[in-house]
Amino acid sequence: MNIELLRYYIKVAETLSFKEAAEKMFTSQSTLSRGIHALEKELGVKLFDRTTRKVQLSEAGLSLLDDARKLITDYDTLMLKVSGLSGNKAGIIRIGYFRNENAEYLARIVERMRIDYPAVTIEYMKAGLPTLSEGLENGFLDAVLVYHSCLASHDKQERFTLAHEYPQLIVFQEHRLAEKKYVEFRDLQNEIVIVRKWKDIPESVNESTNDFFREQGIHIEDLGNDFNWGRQMMRIRLGECVMLDAFATSSIGQPEPFCVVPVISEDNRFDRDMIIRKDNTNSLIFSLKKTVQNMILEKQFE
Repeated sequence: MNIELLRYYIKVAETLSFKEAAEKMFTSQSTLSRGIHALEKELGVKLFDRTTRKVQLSEAGLSLLDDARKLITDYDTLMLKVSGLSGNKAGIIRIGYFRNENAEYLARIVERMRIDYPAVTIEYMKAGLPTLSEGLENGFLDAVLVYHSCLASHDKQERFTLAHEYPQLIVFQEHRLAEKKYVEFRDLQNEIVIVRKWKDIPESVNESTNDFFREQGIHIEDLGNDFNWGRQMMRIRLGECVMLDAFATSSIGQPEPFCVVPVISEDNRFDRDMIIRKDNTNSLIFSLKKTVQNMILEKQFE
């Protein structure tokens, strides 16, 4: 029996929603549904009564729930004991990440963990900020990878800065700033500067970033909700404006006829952080922290 399918079953039983359970388990709804179907087939019983409007535990599903929870607890306890007896750390670490730009950093961590701790399994999933925050808070996630300003800092968190990132400037290749290796905010004070707003980032974060730019003496053109990527790219190409963008390289794909120039800043809002709760009870967290700290010292994220 696949132990992960039991975790799916328990989570659906707790939420009575395949969609919500999939989000909390950091998997797709179709994968979770197939997993539940496979478990029902293996057990020979129907665990849930489903309609188009609601999900309810069946009589068998309700009867088996406590046993399933005990089995999961016993399994996790057994894995910890085996790890201690063998001297090899074993178990699962769950990491969530926000936006594809953080996947590269996660891949480096996973690759290094497989070398340092081959018996440890890293489970990872891309998710939105509310889901990542909840997963970190309730202990389902052991760590998350986000931009520094995306999740509020508090004293229960331990943060590791993987890389210091700079905001990026998108300009037409014939613009006066295009040939510079980098620019400073003072170089932009006579420009019409537009800032891309991201729908998957809380409005408070967007506004905080804009306020920061204004504090540097930059006039920000407010795009509101009427943002049209193609139209703004045309304006940049015609020399009417430039654009500040946290993720410019991934945003425009092939840069020609545009150039991407870093804007030097000591502000940390664009840093890529790994966040761990200080009271995390996963015994493997020390291994993850040790690996990440070594990678930072070795400049593996640069």
